[in-house]
Amino acid sequence: MSGYSCKYLNEQITFYPDNISTCCSGFASPRLYEIEDGKRIDFDELVKTKYAVVEDFKNGQINNSILKEYLKLSCEECPHLCEYDEKAEYKQFKRVLINHFTGCNCACTYCVRDTYLTQEEKQSKPKYELLPIIEEMYRKNLISKEQLEVEFQGGDIGCLKEFGKLVNLFAKKSKSTFRFFTNNIVYYKEIQNLLRENRAEIVVSLDCGTRETYKKIKRVDKFENVVNNLRKYNENATGGNVIVKYIFLRNINDNETEITKFIELMKSIGVKTVSIELDYNECMELVPGRNIGYNFPENYGHLIEYFHNTAQNCGINCGMGGYSKLMAEKYCNYSKK
Repeated sequence: MSGYSCKYLNEQITFYPDNISTCCSGFASPRLYEIEDGKRIDFDELVKTKYAVVEDFKNGQINNSILKEYLKLSCEECPHLCEYDEKAEYKQFKRVLINHFTGCNCACTYCVRDTYLTQEEKQSKPKYELLPIIEEMYRKNLISKEQLEVEFQGGDIGCLKEFGKLVNLFAKKSKSTFRFFTNNIVYYKEIQNLLRENRAEIVVSLDCGTRETYKKIKRVDKFENVVNNLRKYNENATGGNVIVKYIFLRNINDNETEITKFIELMKSIGVKTVSIELDYNECMELVPGRNIGYNFPENYGHLIEYFHNTAQNCGINCGMGGYSKLMAEKYCNYSKK
């Protein structure tokens, strides 16, 4: 290809603890702005950098000076990269990822942040308030009011003091839809209302069907809290917008017994959609350039098939996406849609 486009480069803005970037694909995250303590953001500079990166992609220049300093893996290896499309030019941000906070009320064994953050850093407060930044972006007409997707990652929203105010601001200013990734220990009326209006999707990583296994994975004793909150959210959901994930973890929940108990629990709650995931840390070891001898578990192909069949027999939709799907397709002949 002589020129490139990327939907996420063109339309998305991601807020991290120390910088504002475009995507969070794991392949590359071209930075738009470095955040410094106590300094206001120069939005003119941010937009200038955004246009410069988009223009370089258009001209087929990916590893340019703006990107070289930050990319661990080239955008050329990313599946989101596509042939240049003039209709995909950046005008306003249509997708906002909120990922500037690391605080969490769990200590999951698979937490990817453990690879680069201490426990103290994970529990620290955000280094900046996002609410005034978003308010300023609306004043400068940088965020679309007609079509906006907002995704909360984190950390966990249960530890984000700005959460309610941010949700209300986006809901008021834009025709927005939301996706919340959360461990679901804390219940929010704002999420309940959005689910009722079919404007939100909540994704909960439960990863098990029993309290004992939950404590092993999450290292907190909050299983009943999560299950009760799922019941309340599901009562207000208008469709399959309450999604519960099951991340396969070696020698913990990667067995038929735990999978069966999980599916039976989802059926009792009334959850309509579940998602299989693989441990992100292990998946990233298989990315080109990072393969360090990881061996894909031989039994995962069978377990994925068992998970699908058990869910289907209970009338539950079962999906698999992102890197997990790519890895499963490559290493255990996964082909279900």
